[in-house]
Amino acid sequence: MRDRLHAEHDCKIILKAELEIRHRHERLDHLAKQQWTRLMEIQEIQLELMEELAERKHQFTKRSKPRRERRGLRVQIRQRSRT
Repeated sequence: MRDRLHAEHDCKIILKAELEIRHRHERLDHLAKQQWTRLMEIQEIQLELMEELAERKHQFTKRSKPRRERRGLRVQIRQRSRT
């Protein structure tokens, strides 16, 4: 009888541990999905900035921009990267 109670207790502990492991796996999957989504958002911002820089570089080669306008571009890049 005592062995049976001990085995039932062990079984409950094992089941609880398995449920906890399953819960943690689900949480890790959720966090990985969130990180992937954020990574894609960041990459999209980077691509937009690269396209804008390429366009501005193209325009800059056509005509020389005053230093003040070039400084404004750096400020815009910093502001976008913070969002």
